[in-house]
Amino acid sequence: MMRAVLAAGGLAMAIAGGFGSNAQAQSVLNGGFELDDTFGNTVIVSPPTDWTVGGGGNAGVESSDPHSGLNDAFLTNDLDTGLIPSTLSQTISGLVIGDQYTVDFFLDADAETRGDPTATFDAALGDQDLIGGPIDADALAIGYNEFPDTLTADATSAELLFTANSSNGDFYLDDVSISAVGVPEPISALVFASAIGAFTLLRRRRT
Repeated sequence: MMRAVLAAGGLAMAIAGGFGSNAQAQSVLNGGFELDDTFGNTVIVSPPTDWTVGGGGNAGVESSDPHSGLNDAFLTNDLDTGLIPSTLSQTISGLVIGDQYTVDFFLDADAETRGDPTATFDAALGDQDLIGGPIDADALAIGYNEFPDTLTADATSAELLFTANSSNGDFYLDDVSISAVGVPEPISALVFASAIGAFTLLRRRRT
């Protein structure tokens, strides 16, 4: 009797497991900015390991305001002109077109940035804007704010891009991640029901 139960249960798990979503979990390299040694807030590293700095080029890793761990990334405008927003980016590969992914990150800002009415922060994955467009710094709650967003991949690789426009202070970014949203396909339920039927048949034969 117990052997029949285990056999049917194993069949359900083995078959159903083969018919899940095609989406695979994606990882952001150095999403917590912990791979660079900032020597306890005495050193700024730019660009961060596995990331590209662009735009005004005033972005990097420090340890003054981490959400978790020891480090965080900072972004602000070009120091010389004060006009060119800085960007931080990384190419995410292995995406499956048509599958859904959740992008999540934590954002904070210093007092100068919160007091700047023109300060904004934006995020995008490829040609898709995240979090509904640019965030105004004065709309951020005190401390780190979490920004998760779910989208459907339209390419097998895409640039994860953060853009900061703040001429008076810094935005702080930490714990960036991207993961697949697993949605079982309808056939899985049918296969599971078939396995339960097989279990019932085995049980009847034993009794």
